Amino acid sequence: MTAPVPDRTSKSPRRPSRITRRYKVSELKGRVVVEGVSVGDVEEALRLAQRVSEIRHDARGSFEDFVNSSLLETNEELVPSASQRQIQRTAALRQKLLTKYGAETHETLAQIRDSQPGSVRAWVTRAREQGELFTVKFKGRVLIPKVQLDDEGKLDPAISALVRPLLEADLDGWSLWTWLTHPTGHLSGKIPAELAHVDLERAQRAADLYALDLRNERGEVA
Repeated sequence: MTAPVPDRTSKSPRRPSRITRRYKVSELKGRVVVEGVSVGDVEEALRLAQRVSEIRHDARGSFEDFVNSSLLETNEELVPSASQRQIQRTAALRQKLLTKYGAETHETLAQIRDSQPGSVRAWVTRAREQGELFTVKFKGRVLIPKVQLDDEGKLDPAISALVRPLLEADLDGWSLWTWLTHPTGHLSGKIPAELAHVDLERAQRAADLYALDLRNERGEVA
């Protein structure tokens, strides 16, 4: 018996092609205008968007429940205790720096300098690129620690002399601020920012030594 020969001329059913609609979204007198679709299309799109939001919310809650239950069952910490303590110490130190020593924003510094925020922002950027000034970020905002400014909002040249070698050594802003305002072994327990106005040469030597230590730690100095 001869096996039937499959009909190769037959074609599998084609999937319906996806229709791409062109539409335009604009704003007119405070209202959103959508051209190229019907009211029903817009309503359906909004319903779908709402449903997607609900699904995401439910999924996030389910994931949190899963993580929490897993941690309880295995008695595992999401973040090790040592890391938690380090995070707490860092947060406490930064809060102390902000509270005790203070910092300016571009806006508050503009008021002190009787200038515009845009001009101050450009000045801060330029001074930072030249290694004369450092900034820190807190809750998404750029802050300029007051320790390096005088009463008129200008750079304190004595502090800038200490800042420059440490920025060149890639010390981050928060660590630099901490070093300037706390006792250091390089100065036999004296505070660099205070000594800079009494014995700048000695304070500069301490900053240079600290910068050298940082490079040695990274293996940059043979």
